[in-house]
Amino acid sequence: MLDMFFLVLRECAETLLILGALWTYLQQSGHAALRSDVRTGAACGLAAAAVVIGWLALMPRGSSLESMLNLFFAAGILAMATGMASSAQAIQGRVSSLLDIWLDHAWARWAIRIFSALVVLREAVEVGIFARAQMAVSEMHELVAGSLLGLACAMALLPVYRTLGARVQLLALFRLSALLLSFFAVQLLVSSAVDLYQRLPGVRNDPQALAFAAPLSHGSGWYLAVCALLMIPVVTRVARNWWFEAATTAGER
Repeated sequence: MLDMFFLVLRECAETLLILGALWTYLQQSGHAALRSDVRTGAACGLAAAAVVIGWLALMPRGSSLESMLNLFFAAGILAMATGMASSAQAIQGRVSSLLDIWLDHAWARWAIRIFSALVVLREAVEVGIFARAQMAVSEMHELVAGSLLGLACAMALLPVYRTLGARVQLLALFRLSALLLSFFAVQLLVSSAVDLYQRLPGVRNDPQALAFAAPLSHGSGWYLAVCALLMIPVVTRVARNWWFEAATTAGER
């Protein structure tokens, strides 16, 4: 339950930060009329995510395709979670750089809609992937309760998002939860890799080969040790990014 709570809250916080940066930039750059396209794009992204999550839900459990998709998405989520552990200023700077190019073209409205849709689609699909993976170790009512609680907390942030204090708290949550999301991704990465190994033609009928991967089963001591080992470069990268950002900010002052 706590896993889904933090995951949903984290994904909503990231979405709010990115789309909030987009909304603020459009207002400050004199393109306030385009803000409605942010809402349109977000709605389209949510609808597309519902289709993708529905497809994932209908996929047969325990298949090689599921393991490969989990492996692929876990690697992508891990890269994005560590790469997006930035400050609100850095996020707004990246968004502004992209918009500086898009707003010079006639298809600016479509660019904003597509960008907003992709942001929402990515975050929602991440939640769907991890929810599916958690179904193997958690009860459905726990996943639903955690998701609803995370969504409710995220919605409670919306009315106060414009205040400075709320932005600071949201940013702190965003940064700390980047490590939590990275740990979820590492767990999914390890379990998917082990599952694919056990499904190899030369392994699945070989008791000795299967026994080789048995200590890495979910929740075992070796499994947790491997996950912790893989988290070392992740934590190092995130800490280095934060240290570099803090040093740069102090130098500017």
